[in-house]
This record gives sequence, C-alpha cells and structure tokens, in this order.
Amino acid sequence: MDDSLKTPFKPNARVCTGQIVVNHKWMGSELVQILKDYAQIVYEDGTSLGTVDFHLASGTAILYIHEGDVVSDLETCKRKCVKLRKSKCIRGLVLVERTPTTLQYIGDLQHFITLKLAMAVIAVSSQREAGHLLSQMTQQSEHKYNPFLVKDKPPNVDKQLLQTVQSIPSVGNIKARVLLEKFHSLKEICNASEKELGALVGAVKAKIIKDFFCAKRCK
Repeated sequence: MDDSLKTPFKPNARVCTGQIVVNHKWMGSELVQILKDYAQIVYEDGTSLGTVDFHLASGTAILYIHEGDVVSDLETCKRKCVKLRKSKCIRGLVLVERTPTTLQYIGDLQHFITLKLAMAVIAVSSQREAGHLLSQMTQQSEHKYNPFLVKDKPPNVDKQLLQTVQSIPSVGNIKARVLLEKFHSLKEICNASEKELGALVGAVKAKIIKDFFCAKRCK
C-alpha cells in the first residue's frame, strides 16, 4: 500500500508549542520557507505521517491536495480525506488548491469533505497563500488560556438552531453561540462577509465557513 494512504500520524502524538511537524516531501518548498519565519520545522517521513502533510501544536493535522492531484485522480484525493477523517486522535483539515484548472472539480471535492465527512476544507490559490494561512494558525495555537478572565454567561439560544450552526465545520458550541449572538439565523451567517465572520471567529475559521456555504451552493 502507498504510504500516503495509511492511517495518519502516530497515536497520541503531540507537537511542542512553536513547532510544526512537516512531511519530509515538503523540504525546500516555498510553503516551508514561509513557515520557517514563524515556527521550528520538524521533518517526519511518510511512514510516520501517512496522509498528513503538516501537524500543528494545536493538534490539527493537515492534508494538502495539489492542483495536479485534483485533476488527475480525484478518487484518490477522496480516499486520503477518508483516511484523515478516520483518525480519532487528531483534528483533520484539508487544504486544496483552487485554480482555473481545478474549478470544475473542486465543488464536488468540497461537498464530499464538508457534508459527507463533516471535516473542514479551505481552498487556497497557491503554496504561498497556504504558507501564510498555516503561519496564522501556528500563531493562534500559541495563545494561552487566561484563567483570570471571567466571561459572562452565554445567552440562551434556540437549541435546534444552535445544533445546526455547530454542524458547520470548525464551529463548536462557543463559536456557534458567538455567531448567533451577532447574526441570529443561519441565513444571516451564510450572507455575512468573510471580514464580518473573521471579526468573531478569526480569519481561518471565517474562510472555512464561507467555503462551506459556497460548496453547498455549488452542489
């Protein structure tokens, strides 16, 4: 079996704060050159990482799907996503290259990842954009919880609506409540701009949410 299709990453593996574990095949790439400015790079081979390309200190494991893979073998891309989804010890995220060449295929792939696998997917235009996105995620994962900050009790919201919003990839209970405090309905969340969403949940999650609704419209 191809190493890239093995169940990803070592059970209970932890990445130290300030580090990113990177699949050895990315050594010397433009993406890694960008990441070096924000984190210490630790290389692992495909035997250890399987389908995973990047593993962050936050526990997020990332699969990167290239333009050529989308065009030439979409079914293998889907199988890799399934392998990532089956891993119980990590949170999976898929980055997929959206270019003029992949436009006719990417809607189907996004639909499969978000709606059938209930996993987050972000479309990027290039390795450069992906590098800056991962650097943002690395910086966010280094923020520490402050036990001295007292938060107000969250307001009551409709339970069914809350569960629906929580079904959006990357949106948990807390973020769902934050979104509903501002937008009050699923339609308003769908129509919100990426900038408006980013002010509430961060740039990374905002892009995931917008891509999720875009995939549903393209279905």
